[in-house]
Amino acid sequence: ALELLPAGERDWVSAAAVAILGAGRKGDPAAIFALKSRFDRLEHAPEPTGPYAFTMFMLAITFSQLGQRSIALALDERLDVADGGSDGLDPSFAGWRDIVRAVICDKPRADAIAEGLRASRAAVAALEEAGDQLGQGVAGGWLARCLSLVGDQAAAEERARATLTLIDRTRNLFTRKRVAN
Repeated sequence: ALELLPAGERDWVSAAAVAILGAGRKGDPAAIFALKSRFDRLEHAPEPTGPYAFTMFMLAITFSQLGQRSIALALDERLDVADGGSDGLDPSFAGWRDIVRAVICDKPRADAIAEGLRASRAAVAALEEAGDQLGQGVAGGWLARCLSLVGDQAAAEERARATLTLIDRTRNLFTRKRVAN
């Protein structure tokens, strides 16, 4: 589908997220690097939308898991450029952008767990405002992880339970597996 859509447009960005999921499912990191390169070659950054930030999240978590710290950090910087410091952002974009920040604080920047905690709380709030239940489940999982990492086990368990309830209510099995671990 990527070849059939205008590069960088909203539908192209959404198709890229699906391609990332497919490559991850097949265990094909080369395809994920190739998809990231396609974003690198865009003439203009995509609009700051929820699908764009979600796709950057998919790439950031993948590259974090692959130990590619500099790439994950660059993806966060890319989202900063896209938002241009605007106050009137799409709350879905803001929420997924903050999940990216939580991801990079957890893996590539383990020294920044306070920022990860702040970002995951902001992501939960923004995605609640956007009505993005998938995002709320993902953000809630990262918030539970960050709370655990700072030693607040009671709050981490409470957040994990609330997130699992949301995930079960929305039948989001993809996110359930992440939060349950």
